[in-house]
Amino acid sequence: MKKVLVGDDFFETIIDTIPIPIFVADNEVRILGYNSASIPLFESEDHLLRMECGDAFNCINSKNASNGCGAGELCKKSVIRNSVNKSYRGSRVEKARTQMKFVRGDEIKEIQMLVTTAPLKFGGELFVLVVLEDVTELMELRSLIPVCSYCK
Repeated sequence: MKKVLVGDDFFETIIDTIPIPIFVADNEVRILGYNSASIPLFESEDHLLRMECGDAFNCINSKNASNGCGAGELCKKSVIRNSVNKSYRGSRVEKARTQMKFVRGDEIKEIQMLVTTAPLKFGGELFVLVVLEDVTELMELRSLIPVCSYCK
């Protein structure tokens, strides 16, 4: 696990082995640590630590905001940002589905994500654990179910 936080190597190895993107954020929604499965979400792995998540993901809303992640009008509706803020303010676990749009070169990539956040106390400080599950295929299959239920 790439990190600013230092902890037990055993647990870092476990987190890094989980095949779902996981990262730790602070109250400014800056990335303090992330596992290997998170890397494909980032346009570049350079300078990720302490970068705001929208800037790290190259979120289309962050790209369109004058001052980057968190500054745009659409950032106020960001499921990741709002879920992190709720968990940071004391909510136990937040789960929400969202459609994320990332800029990748000249293309915009859209992914349906299940965002789960939970408060994480470490070394006397409060952080938020963020888990991002790609549910794009699941949502596509779900949209087919009503059509198939009429088939005989």
